[in-house]
Amino acid sequence: MAGIFVPSNGALPISSFLAGALPTKSPFTQLKIIRYGSNEHCAWVVVCISGKQLTVTPELAEFLLNRYPSLALHACKSGGHGRTQNTSATFGNRLVGALLPHAAEHVAIELLVQDHPGEIFAGNTKWVNREKQLMRVRISLPQTGGSERALSALSGAIRQLNELLVLCQRQM
Repeated sequence: MAGIFVPSNGALPISSFLAGALPTKSPFTQLKIIRYGSNEHCAWVVVCISGKQLTVTPELAEFLLNRYPSLALHACKSGGHGRTQNTSATFGNRLVGALLPHAAEHVAIELLVQDHPGEIFAGNTKWVNREKQLMRVRISLPQTGGSERALSALSGAIRQLNELLVLCQRQM
């Protein structure tokens, strides 16, 4: 399913989840959701990076780790699923310099893990169009029926990352 999402279970429509994560004009670098969708096993958003800053700066990394200390323990790429104690395969080693949508993926997973301890979530982020700075962020779900939670977490992560981006850029 893509575009407008109307859940069959009586939950709020996805537009309420995306409030604040949709395109707006800003002098600061921001992530803007331009498309989204889901099925019973995953949820995804396509985001546009508006601005010149494409990656996580040391200052932004510090803000993120202060808010979400366990981000540093997230498995990343070669590390498999969930959190890991193998520090060579953690997002903490990749956070500074990571693409902003990749950081949003990990923040979304952290939000899901905080709300649903014991469940394992996985995600991936890939370029859709480098020239237009479009990336797709996808969260896979451990069981069916959680796509609304994942879309909510993705939009919440993007909203929080945008707030932190503004804060960091104002300090420059």
